[in-house]
Amino acid sequence: MKRLLIILLLMAALSGVAFASPATFITSLEPYLPIVQQAGLYPSVFIAQSALETGWGKSEAVHYYNYWGIKCRAAPCFSKQTWEIYDGQYWQGKLLFQAYPDLAVGVQAYCDKINFQPEYQDVDRSSRGAFIDTLARVWATDPDYAWKLRSIIRVWGLERYDNL
Repeated sequence: MKRLLIILLLMAALSGVAFASPATFITSLEPYLPIVQQAGLYPSVFIAQSALETGWGKSEAVHYYNYWGIKCRAAPCFSKQTWEIYDGQYWQGKLLFQAYPDLAVGVQAYCDKINFQPEYQDVDRSSRGAFIDTLARVWATDPDYAWKLRSIIRVWGLERYDNL
């Protein structure tokens, strides 16, 4: 519980720049949820990843409509400070991330990444929990990524979006 509180306080502290509150951030993503659902993905996970990857919209990545930490595969790209965990070792530095012309294109790219890139073919969609566990293994290097997504979903009641 203490760990969850620390993470939530950190995320709340990071939320003040681009969006007035986490609730405002969540509301800003609602128009895009039908795209996510039509792609057969979980809107709750989509929102939680957006919140986690951007610090509730504080990251400069929102100006490039990349709310999910998608690394660059082809221009246009942008560079930003990030961190990863490789072989149990923490690394911090700049990496290139994909830039999108608008949020609708970014959302579709998020869906297409999961649905069509080979590394995501084993993502289990049978339940939200299975989806989170199998997605986190290939999406992020953070060993706590799945736990963080679950925490955001639980605290903000995001599961309500999975049954639109």
